[in-house]
Amino acid sequence: MIEALNKVMTKLEQLPESEQERIAKIILNEVEKQELTVSSSASFSLEN
Repeated sequence: MIEALNKVMTKLEQLPESEQERIAKIILNEVEKQELTVSSSASFSLEN
Protein backbone atom coordinates (compact mmCIF):
# COMPACT_ATOMS: atom_id res chain seq x y z
CA MET A 1 0.00 0.00 0.00
CA ILE A 2 2.73 2.47 0.96
CA GLU A 3 4.75 1.52 -2.11
CA ALA A 4 1.73 2.23 -4.29
CA LEU A 5 1.24 5.61 -2.61
CA ASN A 6 4.89 6.48 -3.22
CA LYS A 7 4.45 5.74 -6.92
CA VAL A 8 1.34 7.92 -7.04
CA MET A 9 3.16 10.76 -5.27
CA THR A 10 6.06 10.57 -7.72
CA LYS A 11 3.67 10.85 -10.65
CA LEU A 12 1.69 13.65 -9.00
CA GLU A 13 4.84 15.72 -8.53
CA GLN A 14 5.27 15.79 -12.31
CA LEU A 15 1.84 17.35 -12.87
CA PRO A 16 0.85 21.03 -12.72
CA GLU A 17 -0.28 22.17 -9.26
CA SER A 18 -3.95 22.51 -10.28
CA GLU A 19 -3.99 18.89 -11.43
CA GLN A 20 -2.25 17.80 -8.22
CA GLU A 21 -5.01 19.41 -6.14
CA ARG A 22 -7.78 17.90 -8.26
CA ILE A 23 -6.32 14.40 -8.07
CA ALA A 24 -5.53 14.71 -4.36
CA LYS A 25 -9.21 15.49 -3.68
CA ILE A 26 -10.29 12.43 -5.67
CA ILE A 27 -7.83 10.19 -3.81
CA LEU A 28 -8.89 11.53 -0.41
CA ASN A 29 -12.53 10.99 -1.32
CA GLU A 30 -11.82 7.38 -2.28
CA VAL A 31 -9.80 6.78 0.88
CA GLU A 32 -12.66 8.13 3.00
CA LYS A 33 -15.10 5.78 1.22
CA GLN A 34 -12.78 2.84 1.93
CA GLU A 35 -12.50 3.81 5.60
CA LEU A 36 -16.28 4.00 5.86
CA THR A 37 -16.60 0.59 4.25
CA VAL A 38 -14.03 -0.92 6.59
CA SER A 39 -15.47 0.65 9.74
CA SER A 40 -19.06 -0.28 8.87
CA SER A 41 -17.96 -3.85 8.10
CA ALA A 42 -16.09 -4.01 11.40
CA SER A 43 -19.02 -2.69 13.41
CA PHE A 44 -21.34 -5.11 11.60
CA SER A 45 -19.06 -8.01 12.53
CA LEU A 46 -18.91 -6.90 16.14
CA GLU A 47 -22.69 -6.65 16.41
CA ASN A 48 -23.26 -10.18 15.09
